[in-house]
This record gives sequence, structure tokens and C-alpha cells, in this order.
Amino acid sequence: MPRPAPGVPLYSRNRAFRSQTPVYFFVEGETEEDYIRHLNSETAEFHLIIEERSTDRRRLVEDAIALRKSRMGKAADLRRPHEYPRTWCVFDYDDDDRVDSLFRKAARHGVQIAFSHPCLELWWLLHFQPVTSSLDADTIKMKLGRLSQTRAFRGLSKNKHLTSDRWNALQELYPTARMNAQKLISHCGCICRPPHHGEDCVPSKRSPSCNMADLVDSLKIIY
Repeated sequence: MPRPAPGVPLYSRNRAFRSQTPVYFFVEGETEEDYIRHLNSETAEFHLIIEERSTDRRRLVEDAIALRKSRMGKAADLRRPHEYPRTWCVFDYDDDDRVDSLFRKAARHGVQIAFSHPCLELWWLLHFQPVTSSLDADTIKMKLGRLSQTRAFRGLSKNKHLTSDRWNALQELYPTARMNAQKLISHCGCICRPPHHGEDCVPSKRSPSCNMADLVDSLKIIY
């Protein structure tokens, strides 16, 4: 199935029963986009719209803020506060120290960030096992390829897409991933307490960390 143009709601098998409340996504890469597309098949509460894909994290945050401001005016005019746009940026750390200032800027403007440190593949690994120490992206991908529970992630270095067999391997294990991600918060150097990092926590120092569960929970997906 061809990918829709940016800003076009994703196709849904259950589109006749879907809420009209949109959620806009500004994503870093194809892997993040794949994940959103799979989530789209699981929620009937919202229209998921991939508004933009860019490796420039600053651009993602600034464009998300701009969209939110423009859509908030329309929602306010219609007196529909529940339609104030839900806006997410989805990206990983990738040694970009700008993420700290981008988090602060996004928070000031009501834009939420789903952030993985060091990479989104950490979130996948957390579905299968806890992580207790900092890992680099290559090690995480190697561990995924060697999982005893599934062969779906073999060849990840050559094909990073979240294919259907990989998604199926993840789907039933969301509660485990959520629990393992919260355990990481307990070990954060900023003395954070689950289920969320504290306001003074520095995102670039959260290694390893992943708050993708906040995104999934916000879409009211129940596993």
C-alpha cells in the first residue's frame, strides 16, 4: 500500500468507527514512521497523521510547535478544547546534545516528545528483556538478532524496518516493555521516580531510557 502524503490521515481498517480527533506526528526516520503506522491499526480513538519526517530534530520540534499554534486557534474559535491538537515528536538521542533544549522548548508549547536513548531499537529490546546498563545502538541490535524468543529481528543491520513479523513479535509483550522501561527510570542518574522522569532530569543523560510507553498509553491502546 502506498504511503500517504504528509498530513494525510493514515488508512485504517476500522476507519468507519474512528474518532475524528487527530494526533499529529513529527518523526525522525522510517523506523519511527513504521512504528506509528502499526499503532494506527490498534487505536480507534484517534486519527493518526504523520505530518513530517526529518533527521533534523530542531526542525521537527519547531514545525510541531507551529502546527499546534495554528490548529489551536481554530479549535478555540469553535469552542472545542478537546480538539486542541495532540502533537508528538518521535526521535532518539544519536549524540545530539540539542535534545535538552528541544525538550524544554517543546514543553513550553505543549508538544510531547517520545524519546529513546540511544535508539528506538532499545524499546523493542525491552519487550523481551530488562536492560540494566548503558548500551550502544550496535549492541542493542545485536541482542535483538540473537533473541531466543523470536527470529524476526535477525538481519536488523540490513533491514531496519519494523516489518509485520517484527510487529507481531512485539505486540503481545507491551506490558513487559512498559514495566522494563519504568525500571530504567529508577536507575536514572537524576534520581527520578517511576513512572516518569522528573522535571529537572536531563534527557541527554538518560542512558539508557525510553518513554515510548507514554505515547502508546496516550492513544488508549489496551493490550
